[in-house]
Amino acid sequence: MTDPRPHDTTSGGYARYRRICELLDEFYRVDKPGKRLNRSSGQCTFHEAYMEALIPLIYGTEFDRHKTRVLRRHGLKKIRFFVLCVTPRRFGKTSAVAMLVAAVAYVLKGIRIVIFSTTGRTSKDMMTLMVKFFNQLPDGL
Repeated sequence: MTDPRPHDTTSGGYARYRRICELLDEFYRVDKPGKRLNRSSGQCTFHEAYMEALIPLIYGTEFDRHKTRVLRRHGLKKIRFFVLCVTPRRFGKTSAVAMLVAAVAYVLKGIRIVIFSTTGRTSKDMMTLMVKFFNQLPDGL
């Protein structure tokens, strides 16, 4: 996503946006503790799309008051509120969502996040992965 003013920290929403992006770059592999996680290009693309859809939530009332400025800051003409990721198995969708949920929940304290899964096992696996990522954050769980 375009970031024309990378050092502008005058905006609380922008600071939250940057912090989520930083956290996504700081995760370690859950299967090999201590080894930095290199997100795939597909996961980075997913995260860019997710972050675009989350901009109104991240910026909060600031988005309502300064929508044009916020959109311009991110190189957008409008917000796409829905993200659909259709890829083959083993493409990193679950990990990408788990990383994002951990980072967003950490930065946007008190937020409620709902994820729908096809089976109970899938839901449990997603929760386990999210907790592992959340535990990597400063003052994790």
